[in-house]
Parts: sequence; C-alpha cells; structure tokens
Amino acid sequence: MPTKRSIRAKDVVRDIRDGMTDAELTEKYKISRAELRFLFEKLVALKAIGRAEAHGRLPQEETRPSQNSIGVESLRALPRHLAPFPIPIYDGKDPKVVGTLKDIHEKGVGIAEIAATVGETRTFVVLGDEFVAIEFNTFAFDAICRWTNAGEEASPALAGFEITNISPRDMTELRKLIRSLTMDDLPE
Repeated sequence: MPTKRSIRAKDVVRDIRDGMTDAELTEKYKISRAELRFLFEKLVALKAIGRAEAHGRLPQEETRPSQNSIGVESLRALPRHLAPFPIPIYDGKDPKVVGTLKDIHEKGVGIAEIAATVGETRTFVVLGDEFVAIEFNTFAFDAICRWTNAGEEASPALAGFEITNISPRDMTELRKLIRSLTMDDLPE
C-alpha cells in the first residue's frame, strides 16, 4: 500500500512567491503536472494564493491550450509582489479608465478592472503615494497584454501585462513601490 505524502501549503506558497517554475515545483515535490494543477486549485480554494496569482500557472490541457493563457515555457522568472491594499492604476491615454494593481514586479503587472486583449499595448500611470512604508513618486510605463481572463463569467476583468518601456527614473519609482509592498518580508 503506497504511503500518503504531505506537502506543506506554506512551503509551496513560499516557493511560488520566490519565483519557482512549474517544472521546479514538480521536481522538488516529486509530483506530476496533474498533481501540480490539483495543488494550485487547492491553494486557491484555501485562499493561500489568489486566483490572479495562480492564473497562467495552472498547466493547461495538453490537447487544447487556451490562447489567453501563458504556457509552461514562458512562466515568470521574477517573483510577483501582491498588493495588500488597493493601488489605483490609470490608463495613460484616458485617465477616466482606472483599474486596480493586483501584483507587480520589475517586468510586469497584474491589473484588475481594466479590460484588455492579448497583444494590446497600453500606457499606464501609477500615482505617487506618501502614505506607504516607502514613499514613491508618480511613474508611468508602456506594457503589452500577455494574458486575460476574458470570457470567464462572474469575474472582474483581469489581465497580465509585460512592461515594454519604462524610463530609468520611473523604474526607480516602481522599485520603491515594490520595496514598500515587501516591507513585511524584511527581518526585524
């Protein structure tokens, strides 16, 4: 009779947020791709990770990959930093279009409440904030939509964008925002 293995959710969540790829996770935990998919679904159900954090990470069916999802070969190399509070992000061409920054890293962002299509290029603006752990100034960047949850009913618009153009000054401000979001990860 096979022995039952246990995998600590806390360890898997830490590995995901540290940027481990699906291949690295399956190797480390000695699980199949199907078991990894089940694990991601369980972590989302337990609210250990958010749906946005798992989006694009769940291995797709081999026969019918979704055109709006990221394949295993293109998974992120940088850890994403989840926004623990709502951070407004504006469309640079129409400031009336406002979304919420869900996660961020130096190469991309996850945005809720702004509809987009895969391949669409947008300019975004994040207003500076003096009330966070590390104050940052307003910054802007160009990005291309890499995935969306378009067509998923009962879900707010959600899209992942790869940053394609950002000035050095704006990158400095983006990094300040990231540091502010990760202040709770620093040792005391």
